[in-house]
Amino acid sequence: MAQYVPRNMEWSERALHVRQFVFDYWAEQGRGPNLRQVHEGTQLGRRDIVQAYKELQTGNPRKVVELAEQKVLPHFDFTRMTQLAVARNWRVASTEQQTSLTAEFRTLLVRTYSTALSSYRDQIIEFKPLRMAPGDAEVTVKSVVKQPGIDPLTIDYDMARTASGWKVYDIKIDGISLITTYRETFSEKVRSEGVDGLIKSLADKNRQRDMRRVHHTGNSHFPALVRSLLQGGT
Repeated sequence: MAQYVPRNMEWSERALHVRQFVFDYWAEQGRGPNLRQVHEGTQLGRRDIVQAYKELQTGNPRKVVELAEQKVLPHFDFTRMTQLAVARNWRVASTEQQTSLTAEFRTLLVRTYSTALSSYRDQIIEFKPLRMAPGDAEVTVKSVVKQPGIDPLTIDYDMARTASGWKVYDIKIDGISLITTYRETFSEKVRSEGVDGLIKSLADKNRQRDMRRVHHTGNSHFPALVRSLLQGGT
C-alpha cells in the first residue's frame, strides 16, 4: 500500500538509534542483524525495536538521503561517472552544461541509493577477496547479493585511485554496466533535444522522484538496489 510521507517528518531518537546500529552492523558484517543482536547492541526492548522498525519502514526520504550522502556517496566519482555516461557529447557541452549534468546525475544517483537503503530488508552481501597488484590504479571489487528464494546476483564496483582515495566510477550488475545503461538513454536524449534537453530531462526526473509517493513492499523478490539502478534512463 502506498503511504504518503510529509517532508518535515522526523524520526524518533529510538528509530535513529536502531537505524545507526543496523547500518553499522550491515557495513561490518555484510548482512542485517536479527532482533536479539539489535537488542544487545541498542539495549532497547523488543517492543521499542519493533516500533522503531515500523517507523523506519514508513520511509523518511530526507533522512535516508542524508544517510546516503554521509556514508555511501563520498566513495563515488560523480564527475567521471557523468563524463563516461554522457560519452562523446561531454566534449560538445559547455563548462556550465557539464557542471549542470554532473549535479543532476549526482542527484539522480542519490535518489536511487536512498530508495535502495529505504527498501533494504534481508539481503546478504558477500564481498569477494580483492585481486590487486602493487601499483594498480584501477581495481574491481566483486560482491554477491543473496536473498532467500532467488538466484544470487553479482555486483561489481569498478574503482580508480584518485587524489582523495579510491572512488567508484561504474557498477556492473550481473555484467550489466550502470554507465552503459545510462549512456544509451543519454545519447538518445541529446540526439533528439540537445545537451540542454538532457539536463532538463534529468532535472524533471529528479523533481518527480522528490514528489513521488513512497511505496513499500514487505517482500522484495529482487534487491531494491538492482531494480533502481537498472531502471536508468530519463
